[in-house]
Amino acid sequence: MAAPADYAAAVSSRLERFKTYPRQARLQRQEGTVLVRFRVNAEGGVVSCTIAGGSGYAQLDEEACALVHRAVPLPLPPGTGEQGSLELTVPVRFFLN
Repeated sequence: MAAPADYAAAVSSRLERFKTYPRQARLQRQEGTVLVRFRVNAEGGVVSCTIAGGSGYAQLDEEACALVHRAVPLPLPPGTGEQGSLELTVPVRFFLN
């Protein structure tokens, strides 16, 4: 089941609140966008997480999946029922200002 745009936006907003920039990556001025694919169960838990598109930097890629797990519980997915789950792919951007 594809995620509605408003649900994906709500999840992205929650992820943004929990995002941290890996210290070593910041020192090395690493920047990039990670496409992270994960499955959310009916309770807002993360069932699985993989990198769908890497940033080119292992530290940023690892942090993207760690972020998804750290942000649990995620907003409850719409229309999944008690046993259902929903797969999302969202960008996680790491850019220095």
